[in-house]
Amino acid sequence: MKRVLDVGTGTGILLPIIRTYSPAQIYANDLSEAMFDAVIKNHSTVRVVTGNVRDADLKEGSIDVVFINACYCNITESAE
Repeated sequence: MKRVLDVGTGTGILLPIIRTYSPAQIYANDLSEAMFDAVIKNHSTVRVVTGNVRDADLKEGSIDVVFINACYCNITESAE
């Protein structure tokens, strides 16, 4: 596993589990900037991506695996 995106990371509860797979890079995404205080404090090598993941500035093909846990209530139907 190379590059992982944790969508709806919150305080980073899944990050220790993701780390056990030794990914090259972990990205943490959440709608709330306030959630990242714990992520930044406890996981300094994780790259933070704030806001709607659909608007994230990530190049196509730059993520190998995406985790989404307990955030389906925040997913809405796209107008596209």
